Amino acid sequence: MEDDVAGDDGDIEAQTSYNVRKDLSDWQERHAVLVLSKVKELSQLRFKLCPRHLKEEKFWRIYFMLVNSYVAEYELHAIQRAKLQSIAMKDEKTSDTCAYEVEMADRNQADSVAPSTP
Repeated sequence: MEDDVAGDDGDIEAQTSYNVRKDLSDWQERHAVLVLSKVKELSQLRFKLCPRHLKEEKFWRIYFMLVNSYVAEYELHAIQRAKLQSIAMKDEKTSDTCAYEVEMADRNQADSVAPSTP
């Protein structure tokens, strides 16, 4: 049973044996790895179907269409959280740049005002 779990520490991204498609969104990829690690029946179904009867891209497209009403809210929250983090990081970089610019301007102004020594 422990072999099916992504790891004792819960690091899902570290799990690579599921080979989930990289054309999924980040949230869908994490969700797919989690589902495959926790739901043996889905993992077995995917193994039986892909790629002999169904391309994996189509498998995941069908899966996410079927579970959309259950997971859409969680995916939306994940997307919003990612956008907020991105904005926060951008704001942090901007404020750091502004602080450096202010510090440099203050230093340049102090140098120009200070009397020169002969």
